[in-house]
Amino acid sequence: MLVSRPGRRYVKPRAAGNSDDRAALRRLLRLFYPELKGEGWDALCELVKARYGENDPFYRVLQLTTPFLQLVRNARDCLEHGNLKGAQAIDFELQPDGTIAPPSIEIDFRKSALDRCPISRFMEETTKTLLDSFEMMIVHTCSKSIQPFAGMPMTVGLLAEKYQKAWHVRFAYGMYYQDGQFAPCG
Repeated sequence: MLVSRPGRRYVKPRAAGNSDDRAALRRLLRLFYPELKGEGWDALCELVKARYGENDPFYRVLQLTTPFLQLVRNARDCLEHGNLKGAQAIDFELQPDGTIAPPSIEIDFRKSALDRCPISRFMEETTKTLLDSFEMMIVHTCSKSIQPFAGMPMTVGLLAEKYQKAWHVRFAYGMYYQDGQFAPCG
């Protein structure tokens, strides 16, 4: 939001973790699965299991990512809503051996638990895992929704390294040859 004062103009920063940012992945998934409106990650996991089966790669990805996504949501709920019994953030702390422990976090809320660890490591791992989770969920969701092209079955597949470097992406629409090699289209 643009805020104006006499002699000054500046942009007021949005609050970190704006609800629009937090729900971006869920809004994208609802484009493909509108019946999930208002439902959590468990509901998506169960929907995919019922629709595609337990052996489907998308279901297996969700089995891995759902607990993490719930941990992130539960951590946010605890910290943002002041539930200090569920999440504890600890400042620098003197240890018995004389060393100083860095700021850390510990979570035990709903079905999510995280042993005490440095906040910097938690944030680094969370950022990487969120990126990986987002990428894989979008890849699988798009792959499940793609239509055949000129009668040929299409999918979303991992590009060969030469294409990844040239196109600056890891996945693309395409098809598989009989020998199992992925052929991107476009």
